[in-house]
Amino acid sequence: MSTKKEVKEVKGQSKFVANYVAEFNKSGEQMLTEQAENFVEDSIIACELVIDTLENQLKTNTTKLKRANNELIKAKSNLSKRRFEIANDFDNYVERLNQAKKDVSKAKKVVLEWTNQVSEVETQLTEYNAIFEDLNATV
Repeated sequence: MSTKKEVKEVKGQSKFVANYVAEFNKSGEQMLTEQAENFVEDSIIACELVIDTLENQLKTNTTKLKRANNELIKAKSNLSKRRFEIANDFDNYVERLNQAKKDVSKAKKVVLEWTNQVSEVETQLTEYNAIFEDLNATV
């Protein structure tokens, strides 16, 4: 009898090699599925960032619209006062009245601009929320 121990040689594959080879053994459908899943995950995050930005912009624009409406109310009130205000002379009266009318016109323009800004952001927010819903929809 021999006292020599027999050593069995076990050929194992390293985890790295197994994972590397497994990538090549994937079917086309598996690869497309992984690509689509990665795209959706990245897109959801990107979409959430856009939605957060738009929601903040909407809040800011809405507040600026409120301020513009407040300025319009003040300008209209000032015009009403100027119509029945005594001035140094007639030319001064007309000058002050025209300035008050210009102030009302300018305030209306600012309100219209902020109204349009709010509307644009709301439209964009609706579009991105729809995209977000599409990305999160399940079958």
